[in-house]
Amino acid sequence: MTKKIKNPHRINKLVLSICLASLLFLSIPGSSEAQVRSASHEELVKIALKDKYCLTLRFNEYPGYAFNLWFPELAIFDSDLDRSQAADPIDGVWLAKRHGNLQVKGRLMAGNKSMDFKCTLHPLSTSIIMLDLEVLNSGKVDWTDYAQLAVCLAPAGDNVIFSDTTGERSYINGQDAGISSITNAGVVDDYNHYAVGDRIDNSDSIQRARINDGFVARESTDGKISISFMWEEAARVDVNPGGLDCIHSHPAVGPLKAGDSKSLNGYILIGNGTAVDHYISMKDLVETNLDK
Repeated sequence: MTKKIKNPHRINKLVLSICLASLLFLSIPGSSEAQVRSASHEELVKIALKDKYCLTLRFNEYPGYAFNLWFPELAIFDSDLDRSQAADPIDGVWLAKRHGNLQVKGRLMAGNKSMDFKCTLHPLSTSIIMLDLEVLNSGKVDWTDYAQLAVCLAPAGDNVIFSDTTGERSYINGQDAGISSITNAGVVDDYNHYAVGDRIDNSDSIQRARINDGFVARESTDGKISISFMWEEAARVDVNPGGLDCIHSHPAVGPLKAGDSKSLNGYILIGNGTAVDHYISMKDLVETNLDK
């Protein structure tokens, strides 16, 4: 036997009142999580394709300063004399937006050596980008621990505040009497190269100095802001005051046997403070995300 509902009009009015009250509550700013929208990755950092091998980065916390990122600039397998320029030969470099991130993908070859790479740029905030790199030794030869990808970061366009044609405002994590210290890179020539740890370069044509890790930074002309770059494992750091006026941190993709793959993360950070301040922040970033 079905029980008849008494006064259905009253129930309908009650339901309608509840619905209206809910809508009114949701329309009040901050009154519901449904009204809170976190910034998308495109809003955190603007990433544009400058040309086939170069991205332009503009961090939204510091929109007046643009930087060019060459990824990859080239692959270095055994020494500076045995490397693959990205321009020729290369196959299949393309870029695609995926969930607000940007992915760079391709292949670098030199003789019987071949490197497949994929790097996704994840903006973590308005001032930090994480680079999630995967490489595959797709050739027939094992790579030594010197194998690396050259990744170049330089001020773009009219960003003169981060220009440093003398090397006086570019910094590395060097050694002073065996003690780690953030050191001015100085000027030896237009291209200063620093091997990380005990990695050996087979070329006699460039200067080499031992450093502790892949940290490299550039301070602004007034010393108030810095841009820094670091991989959790690096083979080399370059400071090039001439030419492109750039800094490099090269991820260590070797040693790697033919057919094997490797993954590692890198970070680009812009923010207030000196190179020393940035090194502390970079170490925290690397250690926090090491096992993720």
